[in-house]
Amino acid sequence: MSERSEARWQALFEALKEFLAREQRYPKKAEDPRLYTWCAVQRLKRKSGELDEEKILLLDSLNFIWNIQDHIWEQNFASLQKFRLRHPDRWPSQRSRDLEEHHLAVWFLGIRKDFKSGKLSKDRIERLEKIDFPFYPRADRWERTCQKVELWIARHGAFPQRNSLSSEEKKLHNWLRYQVTKMDFDVLTPEQCRRLSDLGIARFRALL
Repeated sequence: MSERSEARWQALFEALKEFLAREQRYPKKAEDPRLYTWCAVQRLKRKSGELDEEKILLLDSLNFIWNIQDHIWEQNFASLQKFRLRHPDRWPSQRSRDLEEHHLAVWFLGIRKDFKSGKLSKDRIERLEKIDFPFYPRADRWERTCQKVELWIARHGAFPQRNSLSSEEKKLHNWLRYQVTKMDFDVLTPEQCRRLSDLGIARFRALL
């Protein structure tokens, strides 16, 4: 590398150092195209073995992020954990007017897509499973409703009634009726049939 190129590298290294200290993040392309591109080039050069050890060590001293995609994934995962702590009863929605939640919902759906296509690593799947990530939305909705019915029966000692004044009770009653129909058409999984049997679905059917 020529002296001029070396001086330019050092100048951009110092610029990045100052930016990170000031903003606590990496520059966006729109705000500093030169520094943004320089960071991307350093990652590519290291990956191809073109970046010398001295420069790698200098960048490491700044805790330089070599894999930006991994970094973004980790940030989103941490944000999802925090979201679940604030909202344990739901997952981020794309319909939310909150920009942060909307962004997280888009990432959330991308995770499902990667899982279905086999692009999600075993480690990431295991980490997501620990926070009960709903990889299969329909199955997860079924499970949540089943749990609501279980709780209702435990609290009231009876099945939810169709003629109730409570809209929630009516919904649970209608859900149970629908499960009876699905059992008749044999479209439920063996595990779902077992869960309904434990709920006393045969007694519920007899009451219809």
